[in-house]
Amino acid sequence: MFFLSEETRQFCFPLDHRPLDWTAAARYFGAPRPGGRLHAGCDLLAPVGTIIYSIADGVLVSHGSYQFTGPRQGLLVTHAVEIRYGSLLVRYGEILPGSYIGGSQPKKGQAIARVGRVGNHPMLHFELYTNGLSRSPLTVAGPKGGKYRRRSDITNPDPYLREWVKNVPVVKR
Repeated sequence: MFFLSEETRQFCFPLDHRPLDWTAAARYFGAPRPGGRLHAGCDLLAPVGTIIYSIADGVLVSHGSYQFTGPRQGLLVTHAVEIRYGSLLVRYGEILPGSYIGGSQPKKGQAIARVGRVGNHPMLHFELYTNGLSRSPLTVAGPKGGKYRRRSDITNPDPYLREWVKNVPVVKR
């Protein structure tokens, strides 16, 4: 269920610009994937190296970045990082390996990483979970992971992103 609290309405967008529509092509939450699974996030297209920003003040829950994609999937290597924002947990995926600079408590609008590439389209893969306090793994193999192969509190980030895109980070150039 979608609900934006007053606090989460103040979150910012993870990029400093609105990318091409993340609800089109295969970029949308729930888009079909090989093997019958569904896409577990929204893909925000941006050039390789584009800065990714923390959407709010948060706490790093992964121990730094970790490999997200790679040769096992027939893809280039990218990393991911998980950050808790109160009751929400975000997995920023398909980031450039070695680019995480957000520290253990990133602040709203702080640069945290850079966009990577898995194929023809460089992007930020953005996953959203509604039980930020859970310590359960996000990726769940087999039937227990359901159609998304993720834990059960996975939620469609699209309505949140539509609100947050009204608040892009202010970039000092």
